[in-house]
Order: sequence, then C-alpha cells, then structure tokens
Amino acid sequence: MVLHKILAIICSTLILTANALPDICYDCTNKPDGDGSQVLRPYDSACGDREYSGTHTMYTDSTFDRCTTTIWPTGHISRSSFNGHLGIEDGGCYRFTGSAGTRVYCVCTTRDLCNSRTLCEQCEFPFSTLPTTTTTTVTTTSPEEPTTPVTTTSSEEPTTSTTEPLRCYSCYDCPQVDANTQVVQGSDVDLCVTTIFLDSGIVIRGDSDEHMLDGECRQHGDDFKSLSCWCSSSLCNNQIMAQFLDLKHIL
Repeated sequence: MVLHKILAIICSTLILTANALPDICYDCTNKPDGDGSQVLRPYDSACGDREYSGTHTMYTDSTFDRCTTTIWPTGHISRSSFNGHLGIEDGGCYRFTGSAGTRVYCVCTTRDLCNSRTLCEQCEFPFSTLPTTTTTTVTTTSPEEPTTPVTTTSSEEPTTSTTEPLRCYSCYDCPQVDANTQVVQGSDVDLCVTTIFLDSGIVIRGDSDEHMLDGECRQHGDDFKSLSCWCSSSLCNNQIMAQFLDLKHIL
C-alpha cells in the first residue's frame, strides 16, 4: 500500500511537471524599425543569434503561456511570448499576415526561456530569408592515394523576393547614432540626409525626397551656416560628424 502511494505521488509530480508551461521567455528583436507588435520588443542586434541568452521577461498574463521565435520576411528575428488560446503546441508553427508581410512563429513549451537555439527550421516558410548551405564536392588525386572526394560547405546570404524600403536615421541634435536612435522607413523615402549647423554644432538626420546624387553635399545660406549631405543606402546617414565640426573651426 505504501509503495502504491509513493508511485502515485511520483506519477502526479511527473504529470504536473509535464504540463508546466513557461512564463519566462526571451524578449527581443533585431528588426531596426521595430517588429510591429502592440508591445514593442527591446531592440538587440544579437537577437538573431541561435544561442541567444539576453533580454527576457516574466509574463503575468496567463493566456501568454508559451514562448515563440518569429521569422520576418526580411530575415529579422523576434523572440517573445505567445497566446496559448491559439492552440499551437510545442514545435508548432503559425503564420500571420499583416502590413509587414507574412511572418512565421514557431512555438515552444518545454521550459522557461525555451525560445532560443532555434531559427524555426521545422517550419515551412512562404519566403526565402534564412541562411542556406551549399555543398560542393571536389575530387582530388595523388600518385600514392586513390581518388578521394572532399566536401566543403559555404554559407549564402539570405535572399528576399522584394527590395526592402530605404531606412534612414531620424533624429535631432545627434552627432552620433546607436541602436536606440529612431529609424524611419517607407517606399516613398528616396534618400537619407545629414545636416549640420556650423554655428551650434547641432546635427539633424532624416529622410529626403530631394533630387540629389548619392554622396552630394551642399551648403545653405550665403554665410555657410549649414551643410547637408545625401546618400542612397539604408542607414547611410550614420556618419560621425567630427570632420564637419572640425570644418567649423577652420572656416
């Protein structure tokens, strides 16, 4: 009888352990313009690392009782909690289509902070963004040894079917930029621009629809009080403005 009670207790413990769901998940995104969620994920450039072990959050809302990794069409990664009412179990995948395109979630329930060490490889993606590996077989021959196949692997960059809209830093009085600097993005953004006011040293960064050449700079005003430079690649208006500040002292 005692043995039966001990076995019952052990079984109950195992069942409770098996049914336990995570309430702590990694919480981050490496998407510079935010991940479009109602709750903004903390930006972390390392969020896409397979072995990510950074920012995490304990969730008090019992409906968000799962952890998830999100893959965006651009190849960016977000990690957060997931709503259990959708019925997606451990290892399951979920597609959601919004203004930013179709993103893919892969869900885990095995333990707290389970949404790492994965890039949702088990999911079927409607886009091609994850790094792929190409295998090449090279045959080598030596006088003493038989022909031996040698296999090498190489990583390819993610590819996307559409061109990502231009992104520009957008800030006031910012001689330098970092991961927390605001970024604007849109199909109507043609160029990024950086402007410095030489009297005060104030730097302004943003987007521009002016018809300028990539790398073109122009002064404003007869007394050369400000200088603007335009560029045409994403986040290209990130230049440290020390050289312009030095120019101020020369003039």
